Amino acid sequence: MKTIMKITATVVLAFSGSVLADGDPVTPEILALRDFSASVVNIEKRDTECKHQKQELPYSEIQALGLSVPSLKVALRYHFANASYLCVKSEISEFLLSTAALKDLAKETPQTKAFKEGLDGGNSLMITHLSQTYKAKADYLALTKSERDSIETISALKTPFDLMVAAQALDLFTKQQ
Repeated sequence: MKTIMKITATVVLAFSGSVLADGDPVTPEILALRDFSASVVNIEKRDTECKHQKQELPYSEIQALGLSVPSLKVALRYHFANASYLCVKSEISEFLLSTAALKDLAKETPQTKAFKEGLDGGNSLMITHLSQTYKAKADYLALTKSERDSIETISALKTPFDLMVAAQALDLFTKQQ
């Protein structure tokens, strides 16, 4: 997520240097740019906090559920994507709103097209996060109700966790079924 935010911020700041000059009157564009800048900082800060909140899953409890390897992979992928998304959801929403406002208020200059394309690129990357969650949820909902009910008993899956560590701990890389 750091790279995404750096690219977006670089593009925006490259085309808006004059807007930040001292002594300029406060305009809607400046206010939108400040709000956008704050959203970039906030999403980066929250993403870092989410990474520090990652918890180890109760692997023995998960194994005791007796799910097949494919079902377990689907369940872990969904819960990982969902917990990760929910952890930064409000910051992503603020980023998308501030980006839309900044794009709407951007004055027409020779750089406006590139400026808006940079904003759109940041938006697309943020929306991809939610799209991946929807895809994982669709696969998860294809599991049987019994499988979903059993995995839902593991409350730790509702919080951020490290998917690779979980997959290794549950030996999902080597197991076929």
